[in-house]
Order: sequence, then structure tokens, then C-alpha cells
Amino acid sequence: RVLLDRLVKEGYHCILIGKNGSGDVTVTSSPGLEAEMHIEVAKDFKGSVTIENTSMSNPNERLPCINIGENCDAILNLSGINYLKNGIKVPESSRLTVKGDGQLRFSIKGLGFYAIGNDEESRHGELVFETGIMVENNSASGVCIGSGLGGKIRIIRGQFILNMRGYIGVGIGALNADTELELFACDITMDNTLQMGVAIGSLNGSCTAGIAHSSVKIYLSGNDVVGIGTLNGSKNRIDICEASVIFDIVADRCSAIAALEVETALDVSNACMHITSKGDYALAIGGYTSNTELKLSNSDSSINLITKADYKNYVTREHMDISGGRTRISVNQEEILI
Repeated sequence: RVLLDRLVKEGYHCILIGKNGSGDVTVTSSPGLEAEMHIEVAKDFKGSVTIENTSMSNPNERLPCINIGENCDAILNLSGINYLKNGIKVPESSRLTVKGDGQLRFSIKGLGFYAIGNDEESRHGELVFETGIMVENNSASGVCIGSGLGGKIRIIRGQFILNMRGYIGVGIGALNADTELELFACDITMDNTLQMGVAIGSLNGSCTAGIAHSSVKIYLSGNDVVGIGTLNGSKNRIDICEASVIFDIVADRCSAIAALEVETALDVSNACMHITSKGDYALAIGGYTSNTELKLSNSDSSINLITKADYKNYVTREHMDISGGRTRISVNQEEILI
């Protein structure tokens, strides 16, 4: 059990965990103490690190607050309310599981950022979430959960509040690589303002995602943005089952669920999907090609599109498979019969 109060008084700035082998460590402090302290987890560590009512930052904003070593299988257990002003780095060879009944809040600034994952030039290891996090980001570019070159992300449960203000960003996924995502039994809310960005997916790679037994709410504004999918990747394949997804998007070029430039496949079953998309070249589902396949079964779907784009060039009735449920589509305040 490591007491931050004592380390701060003695002038320390780094905690090394795992030098003498694997095990369980608790880092705790008095509420209100803000420590310039970061944690290094030694390579090959297997065990849990509990943070309890901590507030930590790395004085070098380009470096992580918690640095997981190579070939680790680590559990980050949350207790109480915790604040980090830098990210948690997980290299490609390692796995991090986030769990516990506490809270973890990130407040990140700088030129580039990640809350949990890795930097823009790297892949991240396997990320497993059994509880949620909160991220408040005001950086130029980066990801909240993920990395530049991607990696495995599994969200099993938890509440996630991810807010971004910047130039380029991805909420959950990858910047420049393909990404595969599993979102299950979670509550995700994003409020993002980005020049170019994707809430869930990849900026420049393909996206494959499954969303089940979850609630996803995405509020997004900017210039070129996508809710779930990819801006420049080659394909986007999304399955939504027994879930609720709500989009409110305002941007020049945008779509709620799409590979904006190439191929989109969306399968929604036993779910609720509400989309509001507004902008000069706004779309709701699919991108600026006719290669969009949409399947809706036993679902409640509502689409409200305000745009100057001719949506008929991109999504046609022969590429829709609608059975059961209710589907309502309004374009420029005129209801469309399908």
C-alpha cells in the first residue's frame, strides 16, 4: 500500500511497480491532494494496481501518467474518485483490464493525446473495460480510447463520458489503421467538436463494430465528421442489436454511420436508432458513393436529414432491407415514403 502524501513530502515523482515481481499494489492519497506523480509498471508484471482517491499528473504532458511495461497483464482497479491529467499507455504486447466501483476522470491538454491506449505512431495492447471512464480533452489531435495504429478494444460494461475539443480526433478506435470494436452492456455519451473526426471507429482505416445491449448517444459538430465508421477508410461494417443509438450531428460533410468515401454495411435488429444530421453535404447513413447496404429488422428507426446533397444518389431503395418495426425518414422537413 503506497501513500502518495508521504511520497510527495519526501520529494518523489515516480512509483515503480513490479520490479520485484508480480502482485497487487494499492496507491492511495488524501482527497484533494494533487500530486506530480506518475506510475511505471515494470515489464512482465501480472497483477492489479488499485488507485484510490488519487489525483496525479506527469509534469511532461507528452508522457503518460501510468506507463504499462511490455508483456504485462495488468488490472487497473478503481476505488473512490481519481483524476489523471495524462494518459495511460498500454503497449501492443500487453493487456489492461479496467474495473472497480470507483471513478476515473481524465482532463487532458496539449498537442496530442490519448486517455487510455497509445500514441499516434503506435499500436496499443488489448484494452478491456469492465467499468467506465470520463475524458475531457482539449488537445489538437488524438484519441480518447485507442491509438494511432489501433489494437483490440472490448467494452464489457460501464458508463463512458467522452468529450473532445480539437482539430483531429477519434473517441474510441484508431486514427490511421483498421479497428475492430466490441461494445456490450455499456452507456456511452460523446459530445465532440472537431474539424475532422470520428466518434467511434477510425479516421483513415476501416471499421468493424458490434454494439449490443447498450445505449450510445453521440453529439458531434465540425467540418468532416462521422458518428460511427470512418472518414477515409475502405469499409464500415456495423451490427447493432438490442441497443439504443442516438445521433445529433451538425457539420459541412458528415454522416451518422458510414465509410464516408467507400463501402458501408449496417445491420440493425431489435433496436432503436434516431438520427438527426444537418449540414451542406450532410448524410444520415452511408457515404458519398452508392455502395451502402442497410438492413433494418424489428427496429424503431427515425431519420431527420437537413442537407443540400442529393441523398438519392447515395442510398437507394433496392439497397434497403426493412422488415418489421417502424421506419420514418424526413429530408429537409419533408417525409419520405419508403
